[in-house]
Amino acid sequence: MLRRQKSKWMPVQAFLAPVQFVIFFISLALIIYFLSTGRGFWLANISVMVKVFVLWVMAITGAFWEKDVFGHYAFAKEFWWEDFFSTFVLISHTLYVIGFFLKWEEMTLAYVALVAYLTYCINAYQFVRKYVINRQKLKSHGYTIAGDMPWASGSLNTTKAEFLCRYCRLLKNWSVMRRAE
Repeated sequence: MLRRQKSKWMPVQAFLAPVQFVIFFISLALIIYFLSTGRGFWLANISVMVKVFVLWVMAITGAFWEKDVFGHYAFAKEFWWEDFFSTFVLISHTLYVIGFFLKWEEMTLAYVALVAYLTYCINAYQFVRKYVINRQKLKSHGYTIAGDMPWASGSLNTTKAEFLCRYCRLLKNWSVMRRAE
């Protein structure tokens, strides 16, 4: 547990995860707009490229985090399923970039992006599901988990620094729950 919390990559992951989520929603809206109107491909394309870039930064820094924590850059026993699903997310997102440089049709690229985003949603669901299961296991063993969600602190007037601190605590709580597995 101490290795998880002390990894210098933990704050990077804690910062990039919600950033990527926001980019995902903006990009999804732009893709849907393009598919429904036939306009705005250039903006949708830029948003997908930004999403792919952030995803790869998260994958690379996540590998460093995994090395710090588990001694392997990828597919450590304790993190195998997360890496397995993340591989499909990386492949599908990278396919979009390859298709763009191969000059695939705009509509084809938009549908590839939607498939990539579906893999992202499935992967996010798998992370959240595991978090909830681990949280329930800890509670059933008598553990008290404070600060489950960074936005559930009772205050809507939270500074960015306070939000990030709470988000880091959430990830630390999550790492405690993973250890209890």
